Amino acid sequence: MVLFSLLPNFWRRCLGGNGNPVKRVRVRAPASVANIGAGFDVLAMAIEGFFDEAEITISKGEGRINVSSAGFDVPSGRENIAHATAEEFLNRYGIKGVDVNITLHKGIPPSLGLGSSGASCVATVYALSHLFGIKLPLSEFLELAGLCECFTAGSPHYDNVAASALGGVVIVDCANKEAYRIIPPVDIHIALLIPEPIPRCERKTALARSILPKQVDLKTLVYQSSAVAKLVYAFMTGDLEILGKAASTDFVAEPKRSALIPFYWELKGFSLSNGALGFNIAGAGPSVFAICRSPEDSLAVADAMRKFASEKGLKADVVVTKIAREGVSIVK
Repeated sequence: MVLFSLLPNFWRRCLGGNGNPVKRVRVRAPASVANIGAGFDVLAMAIEGFFDEAEITISKGEGRINVSSAGFDVPSGRENIAHATAEEFLNRYGIKGVDVNITLHKGIPPSLGLGSSGASCVATVYALSHLFGIKLPLSEFLELAGLCECFTAGSPHYDNVAASALGGVVIVDCANKEAYRIIPPVDIHIALLIPEPIPRCERKTALARSILPKQVDLKTLVYQSSAVAKLVYAFMTGDLEILGKAASTDFVAEPKRSALIPFYWELKGFSLSNGALGFNIAGAGPSVFAICRSPEDSLAVADAMRKFASEKGLKADVVVTKIAREGVSIVK
């Protein structure tokens, strides 16, 4: 485990050799899958294959923020989460007389449970920190990026932003806004079923959070805590059997959110019977993920998912990926 604020390479590559501010930068942040079963708001994993990139230029001006977008369909201008993030950044650090021009290249489909908004926030905060030569401690970085998630989620949360920032698997200390990174000793192979993007459905996460119970009983708390502990153990040891069982377990979010995903329980059973070690909802959904033993198994599970979706008339993409070991970075 490595504490984000103690990673020297993070800020060395952010600020450059002498820490002097620059005028233009392009930053990439990976997608992520939060919760991973029972780890609601405290566990997430960065995944390969999907990235958001924020290309930002600053110049002397009147404090204007201009945002355009490319790639997956998201709003431009003030309705884009990068605008809210940049506005919060400039206000917080008292930066005036500077125009900020942002092009957000959306490589992560929005509103599908893959940490799209979190990656946009992380890329924007990291890029602005680089441009203005501001070295943020971990807690401040997460607090700022997580706060900007309110724009789509309705409340701040830090699991997706921590995973996009750090890479690997992250454990979030919600009380202190810190995060700890685990790099599993083995590759974790994943099959994803991703429904067709929902046009301009920015409040999907808020809806998925609103249906969750506000309180849980003591027995449920004990079972949920046990599942989270098993997840952490499995990621640290690379025990894929335990990881699969733990990732399939959730006593709080999955029972409620599964109602929003057509044929969810059928798909879960079908995937597990076709080689998946574990299966659950990706973040707030509606994407789902399967933990697999090997690249070959992930392809077989993906084929089974694709067959299931076709038979049920579901329009969805199925992809294979694995945990991304690297987080946010500057694009050379």
